Amino acid sequence: MVQVFKTNVRSRRQAHHVIQTLRLSLGYLLVSIDLNDCEKVLRVQSEIINTHRVMQVIQQINVRCEVLKS
Repeated sequence: MVQVFKTNVRSRRQAHHVIQTLRLSLGYLLVSIDLNDCEKVLRVQSEIINTHRVMQVIQQINVRCEVLKS
């Protein structure tokens, strides 16, 4: 399963922080952020994804995050 989110991540350093936070907090191994995309797309891949929890964890580190509608 893959879930895609729109974020306001602005730098590689911030992207790395978001990725590490998700990996440590939720155990997701496949996490990426596309800084070249205008939506600063965050992709999370796992067998089970708790969308609400992903958003909650990211918002706790002061990053805006919302589910990207396809």
